[in-house]
Amino acid sequence: MTVAGRFLAVAVVGVVLDIAVAYLLADQLGLALWLAAAIGFVTAASVNYVIHETWTFGSGGSLSLQRGGQYLTTCTVALGVRLAAVAGLSALDAGLPELVILICGAAASFAVNYNVSRYLIFSADSTKKGSR
Repeated sequence: MTVAGRFLAVAVVGVVLDIAVAYLLADQLGLALWLAAAIGFVTAASVNYVIHETWTFGSGGSLSLQRGGQYLTTCTVALGVRLAAVAGLSALDAGLPELVILICGAAASFAVNYNVSRYLIFSADSTKKGSR
């Protein structure tokens, strides 16, 4: 499997985990939806970081607090890109189906997350520096 394929597989696991955690917290424990969504997001991003560090990019190194923080920041930026794409496409009022808009937003955020992760956070140079 290619690096991009592994990244996509981990992203799918992350989305499922994100939604499952958020739903459980909101539906079963009565947390506010926004808070449950935030906790689901952070939980999934944290799990994704560990999988990316150990499997996706094959660094074979130990976990890095620095790279973990960079990855969480990247996920947050990617979420912003997704929301901007969805808002922008929705504002065009071009009659695009909601599913198409959501897929476009997800594709934009995936592209940002993948490229920053691959070429900055988990690049050969960053993983050689060791964990901090």
